[in-house]
Amino acid sequence: MEDEFDWLTKERQDLIKLNQGKWIVIDKEHNKVFADEDLHKAIEGYEKEHPGETPSVFKVPREDEEFILL
Repeated sequence: MEDEFDWLTKERQDLIKLNQGKWIVIDKEHNKVFADEDLHKAIEGYEKEHPGETPSVFKVPREDEEFILL
């Protein structure tokens, strides 16, 4: 999990800029992001390539939203 957050930290500005208002699912092995405004579509994209694995999911807030981590 630590490596995943290292990559996410390095790429956060680009991820925020490109995916505002979207859910992102992180593929830490390939430094890849599946993003969609619909949570289920983002997860489906990940699961097609990684069946049975548990994804890490984040919501990237729009400029007018607050970021809340649960």
